[in-house]
Amino acid sequence: MAVSVVSICNLALSKIGVRSKISSIDAAGILPETCKIHYEHTRDVLLQSHLWNFAMSRKALSRNAVAPVFEYTYQYLLPADCLRVVSMYNESAAFKVEGSNLLTNATAVNLKYISRITNELLFTPLFIESLATRLAAEMEEEITGSTDKSNKLNGEFKVKFKEAKRRDGQEGTPDRVISRGPADFKFDSLT
Repeated sequence: MAVSVVSICNLALSKIGVRSKISSIDAAGILPETCKIHYEHTRDVLLQSHLWNFAMSRKALSRNAVAPVFEYTYQYLLPADCLRVVSMYNESAAFKVEGSNLLTNATAVNLKYISRITNELLFTPLFIESLATRLAAEMEEEITGSTDKSNKLNGEFKVKFKEAKRRDGQEGTPDRVISRGPADFKFDSLT
């Protein structure tokens, strides 16, 4: 079975104990409507919460014509799909994210960031399992009128999410960033 919004929502519904399945989140009814309300937000929260390899993107940013009023020299528009800025490649200049802009003194910005992934085929199986479990915890009361399974679902989510992050972090060489400490420089891993 191909991975889709519907298959992930049906997996979440089964975790709640619902035997009915949905065929679309755009259909009428409590199940598809609840899935539609919660799916995108829950997906984006999970994407933003870790440096997922499948969601990592790179882009050279274009400088805005309008400079920041003070503190920084340049302003760059963030990509529309940016959920979380990770780093500026090959650049040690300080930066701040304000709204949809990145402010810095760097004359060029090559950005690494977590992007909003809307193609479920790119999700890893462990991410899907985590997403479905978190979605089930979010939707349970609205669908069943009860919170009987909330503690179980939240506990299951924590275990699955930890495993998904652990496995994801094992792919590739860990990124290293320089962290400026009070007295000297040291290298800290992002993961």
